[in-house]
Amino acid sequence: MYKITFKNVGQGDSIIIEWLEGSHWKVGVVDCNKYYGNPVLEHIINEGYNELEFVILSHPHDDHFSGILELLEKCRDNNISIKTFLHTCKLTREFLDSCSKSVTSRKKLVKIFEFLLKYSGSLGVQTGTIEAGIFENVIKLNSNSYLEFFSPFHVDYVNFAASRKYDVAFEKSGNNNEANKLSTIINIQLAEGHILLTSDAPKYNLTRVDDKFKGKISGSLFVGQSAHHGSPKNHSKIFWNKRAKNDQSKIVFSVGENGHKHPDENVVKYFIDKGYIVHSTNTVGPFSSMNGKGKKSSLLDSFSTLVPQKVNNNLQGDQVFEFTS
Repeated sequence: MYKITFKNVGQGDSIIIEWLEGSHWKVGVVDCNKYYGNPVLEHIINEGYNELEFVILSHPHDDHFSGILELLEKCRDNNISIKTFLHTCKLTREFLDSCSKSVTSRKKLVKIFEFLLKYSGSLGVQTGTIEAGIFENVIKLNSNSYLEFFSPFHVDYVNFAASRKYDVAFEKSGNNNEANKLSTIINIQLAEGHILLTSDAPKYNLTRVDDKFKGKISGSLFVGQSAHHGSPKNHSKIFWNKRAKNDQSKIVFSVGENGHKHPDENVVKYFIDKGYIVHSTNTVGPFSSMNGKGKKSSLLDSFSTLVPQKVNNNLQGDQVFEFTS
């Protein structure tokens, strides 16, 4: 039995992966964003977990890590062990300062790694940088399943290091979009199918998956995540056209109120036209009856008329999926 939960954390990501090993449930976390509290932390405590198999920071953007420090602190204070913390950062001040235009956001990111430097030994947390294409980047879940990283590669770190820097003395707003190059692409391979978590991965990083990892993906796609909250700049038709799907394959948009017009109507329409069942953590953009200018959007109405079986009612709140294999 497997369960994956896309928590409603507004415009950001917080994903909880749970699976049975024998008679015991295990849990891992990909990203942790604060949103009216800390939904990931609340889930861990409410479910009574005393151990996390892994915590993964997909890339250093605030809407993916804003709740991680609190999660680490509460795990320490409540004797909840964390086996592994994996991330896509190089631990130099220059690198971390390049991840965001915001001084406040940079400081929060640095505090995560200061915490790990101070407490990882006493807490027994193994930490590491994710680099696709090397054997260490496979996490075994149980005898029938594993998690593998398809991105980022070493070249992505090099390219990011050569990108634009920001004056650390001045507070600005927003993330450094170049840090999307560091985003993880995660394949969770189960016995009869797989799950794809794309974070904010750029188009190129998606399209190279099939060149670099031939034969690594098997079975139908159970659940896929639209990259970067449904941004057209991150949507790769080449990548998604190659995915094997069935009539129950699902696509999730992790999205909230935002000023970027996420998700894009054409991205949503692409997945509908391909026959995916669409889910969203919030009814925004094309999922809303009104767009940002107050004009009625006919996109969902047309979808409901043309392919009602493919428009899922779950377009608001946590999106939870369970699998037996």
